[in-house]
Amino acid sequence: MRPMHSKEQDLVLGFKCQEQAQIDVIYETLIELLTPLYPIYAEKDEEKKNEMLKKFKDENVEETLKNIETLWESNNKCGDYLVGDKISLADIFFFTYVNDILTRFLPDFNLDGHPKLKALVERVAAKPPIEKWLKERPVTER
Repeated sequence: MRPMHSKEQDLVLGFKCQEQAQIDVIYETLIELLTPLYPIYAEKDEEKKNEMLKKFKDENVEETLKNIETLWESNNKCGDYLVGDKISLADIFFFTYVNDILTRFLPDFNLDGHPKLKALVERVAAKPPIEKWLKERPVTER
């Protein structure tokens, strides 16, 4: 669980308390999706691992993506970012989750069925510091 911010930190970050709560909900929703990955990662039997991955994709991933879309719609009527009008931890964590975690476990994963979320990932990836990191980061084994 992420540490709570004080009101003073919220002011520095530029988010109102309600927006911070919305960010926390999205963050925790994605954290819940990580939990089923731990036993999959540890599984040694490739056949069983593949079965677990299929179940994870079919039951967990699609439901969570739909939940994120619903939260986004309720937060700001699908503006450019998940909460408010600027990038937040929610957007960065969602980007990381899709770009690094889901694509690692599900190499054929894409957001083609979720065009708004796909555009969000592309928007976050185009932010200069993130774009720079993606180009310069060390190549790691997936």
